[in-house]
Amino acid sequence: MTPAEAASSPARAALAVAAAAFCVGYATFALNVVPSMQVDVGRDLGLGPADEARALAGVFVAAALGGLVLGRIADFGRRRAVLAASVLVPAAGLALAAWAPDGDVLAVARWISGFGIGGAWGVAHAALAELLPRGRRGFASGVVQAAVPLAVVAAALAAYLAATRFGWRGTLRACAAPGLLAPLLPAALAALPDRAGGSGGDAAKAAFRSPGVLRAASVLLVMLAAQLGAFWFTYAKFPGWLRGDLGLSPEFVLKTQVAIGAGFVAGDLAFGAWIARLGPRRAYVCGSALFAAGLAAIAVWLPSLHGRPVAAAALLAATGFGAGLWSAFGPLYALHVPRSVRASTAATSYQLARAAQGLLLPWGDAVRASRGYPGLFLVAAVFAALGGLAVFLLPARGAGDDPS
Repeated sequence: MTPAEAASSPARAALAVAAAAFCVGYATFALNVVPSMQVDVGRDLGLGPADEARALAGVFVAAALGGLVLGRIADFGRRRAVLAASVLVPAAGLALAAWAPDGDVLAVARWISGFGIGGAWGVAHAALAELLPRGRRGFASGVVQAAVPLAVVAAALAAYLAATRFGWRGTLRACAAPGLLAPLLPAALAALPDRAGGSGGDAAKAAFRSPGVLRAASVLLVMLAAQLGAFWFTYAKFPGWLRGDLGLSPEFVLKTQVAIGAGFVAGDLAFGAWIARLGPRRAYVCGSALFAAGLAAIAVWLPSLHGRPVAAAALLAATGFGAGLWSAFGPLYALHVPRSVRASTAATSYQLARAAQGLLLPWGDAVRASRGYPGLFLVAAVFAALGGLAVFLLPARGAGDDPS
């Protein structure tokens, strides 16, 4: 389906956007659900923090490999199949994890999930860029991006159920059930263009010989890594602060994560809508500035919020609105990376940026140990600001060949 056809058949286009959001959301959920149960899983299988760190590093490597392999397959004409695989393969990994008798089998199961996760984000954004006209692309990107915080909240809910009702094995078996929907997804995604124009090997080589494309891909990778760092340093650590440092109940932590997730979703949808008016660069800069300012404010006020977790969560949720900057990445890839390599470039870059967190998180833990959570939030604010400024390093004229 072309952008003109999408305009004349909005129901089919909306179904494709919703299905793509489901694929990205489930891939994110599959990545987060086992770590969210780390306490219960580790107790039953005799695993410690070092085992979790090794397993997570393996997941990152597998996801990066999956981004490269599955993204290239998508560029050559199997985008719907790759998106369906981003549900089926992680679900198979979760099913295996539910059965795992020891840490080694659990690690293999998570690596399988990691490989399947690799292609979802980049392929979804690349395909939507070709399905929709430029004026509607930002909001669709926001809808897909909003699936990410919803998935994180769903993983937190799964951890709560595992801890209080069904146990982690029963919960993981239920979490694998959406894999049964995978055979239906290609039909739901039928509106997506399955093959990128000019996606052959010669077109890919020509694209990567272009200095503008290499520069844009490198800058976008830096932007992704910086913004992911700002998230992992703060929001990913916040539940641990609530439970470990403040000793709050799992129920309160879950409610807090729901509130934070609501801020992220609102930001994704709002900035997605504003992209049509502001353009992706301006929307990204505005979101980055808001996110960085909010994180810096939290760094200053967090000591006084230590006994007021509700206020801390509310401030985090408001700051999360600035994370709507993520809605701009899909349109930015469309503007700067040709269709022939867009899916593989976006998918691999996203997973490499995620893998980079494996190197940054130990440093972040050291900052937290020496400076506390205020110091960690301040570092995150610097990351968000630098990630926002990096957009000005993108070429003034994009090399993307997206239709307008």
